[in-house]
Amino acid sequence: MSNRFNQVLPVIFPVALLAFILLFPEQAHANTAGGSGLPWETPIQRFVDSMLGPVSLAMVLIGFVGGVFGFMTGGEINGFVRAMVVMILSGSILLAAKPFISSVFGVGGILY
Repeated sequence: MSNRFNQVLPVIFPVALLAFILLFPEQAHANTAGGSGLPWETPIQRFVDSMLGPVSLAMVLIGFVGGVFGFMTGGEINGFVRAMVVMILSGSILLAAKPFISSVFGVGGILY
């Protein structure tokens, strides 16, 4: 009996699973399109909006000036400080790219 059960089980389980999915689609959690979104989308969207607003342009300017000043007056700085200055400069350039492209070419919303 056990040998027969082991032979039938690989066939019965997928068939039963398929029948359950087809007969009870409302039990699937992802059966609706759209929906209200995931719980962490709203805070992330607020963070993105605040990083692309007018305050971010001031932070970009301060970061860019500070990074350039760090390279100009750094002289003999160690590798870690140099890496931090490069990260600040590259981050400020990346944050300034969207407003710059939007103002120059008149397109926006494609640089997220």
